[in-house]
Amino acid sequence: MRNWHALISNLEGHLILERRGSADEDEGEELEISRESNLFGLIDTDEDLADILQVNPSDLSDPFLIGKNLRIQIISDTPFPEPEDFFQFSTLIYGEKPYTREALVAEEDFLQSLPPTPEKAEGPFNPFNNLTGNDLDYGKIGNALYAETQGSRDFQEDTYYCISLPVNSSNRTLSEEDLAYIMYTSITALERELENSEKINHGKIGSTLTASLQYNNHLVTANVGDSRTLLITEDPDNKNKRYRIKARTWDHKPDTPRELKRIQAAGDIVTQKDEDVPRLGGSLAMARSIGDTNLIGIEHSPTLTCDDLTQTPEGKKHYYILHCCDGLSDALSDQEIEKFLNAHATTFNNIPQRFMINLINYATQCTYLSCEESGNGRSGAADNITVLLVPENKEANSVKLSFVADGHGGMAVSRYIEQTFPRLVKQTLDQYQKIEFENLSNATSTQTSSATSSPLEEDEDSAQSSSEKSTQHRPPSF
Repeated sequence: MRNWHALISNLEGHLILERRGSADEDEGEELEISRESNLFGLIDTDEDLADILQVNPSDLSDPFLIGKNLRIQIISDTPFPEPEDFFQFSTLIYGEKPYTREALVAEEDFLQSLPPTPEKAEGPFNPFNNLTGNDLDYGKIGNALYAETQGSRDFQEDTYYCISLPVNSSNRTLSEEDLAYIMYTSITALERELENSEKINHGKIGSTLTASLQYNNHLVTANVGDSRTLLITEDPDNKNKRYRIKARTWDHKPDTPRELKRIQAAGDIVTQKDEDVPRLGGSLAMARSIGDTNLIGIEHSPTLTCDDLTQTPEGKKHYYILHCCDGLSDALSDQEIEKFLNAHATTFNNIPQRFMINLINYATQCTYLSCEESGNGRSGAADNITVLLVPENKEANSVKLSFVADGHGGMAVSRYIEQTFPRLVKQTLDQYQKIEFENLSNATSTQTSSATSSPLEEDEDSAQSSSEKSTQHRPPSF
């Protein structure tokens, strides 16, 4: 269970808890807890806090309670939460890691159970029909390649990033579960910092975020919104096609049954007019985002998937990660991207930057708008398109972070993600390694101390089996 009382006792400032009621209630009840407030003296245990919030005590250990039934705002004299403080706060709040192996397996099962998106492309591809014109931008960031077009938008709202973060090799290696926790914590910290930022005009403004962490043979992918991440691997048969594409995210659309149920439980609605897409609260075409705090049914937490990309004994197979915004995925299904990739495999192998440009051109040809239809004197794709191609991480002592963010209502939030998220991931990674190293050091000291204990002390410890002793401090693995 979360040690809420310890958190409140150590807080130098005010903790605002908004308890959201039933769907029939328009507004929740806002409670201020601080050392000076009347409520502080009434909270001696977590059960007391549960009684004040009118929730079951067991609900306080639910990692999804925050953001769904409770909204937290912290006002402190000391800058809180700093990334290091937030990590401690997150560890205290969540207790166990929110994405355990079982949760990751369940998420993967859900992803695989979703029906494939229907094919959308029309007409043959003409590589010389460049509809992006002067809007096309491409280049290299880190060791990743990007290509983007503004399309018929008034301005580009996408951002992207790729960076390698050093890992302390003297500590134990990171597992998929460790990476999942670092990713989840960093995105939660990002949302919290964004809400407290005075640089952002909060309201109907937000961004998607799809991101990956690569370490050794581990790949962890997170998604908030309807941007998408695809895993490209070499086909083991290499007969009919050279590459396979596997979706590592699912689009958080409001009409997805899982999201629709959550939105309705929060007291919000999903509407759809004529041939328009379903919209959360009648305005947002996705169910999750970074930002958009004015919507009741919005969710800011990511969904995560993990992959073990250990190379097979038969031979080394290269892989790539493809991040893209909905400007690409709304024009082409995953199957169509795979077909296009295999039809242009030679270009992909020899000139990958040209392949990405061709892929964007293909998407613009499938969603072309004339000058009159676009309404702003621009022609091209209906939406902005960004593609980031990330090769496998070959650096043994580094975690590679890559992501694409697609802003809506402006580019303020997507730009904020570009400038803030890499720092949060690095600080969370460093802090996590520090804590895990200290735990491991303490465990080693305990074992050393036990090894020099007397026979009488060993008899007193005999209740603990030898198998428990051997696995007590073993890092979690898949």
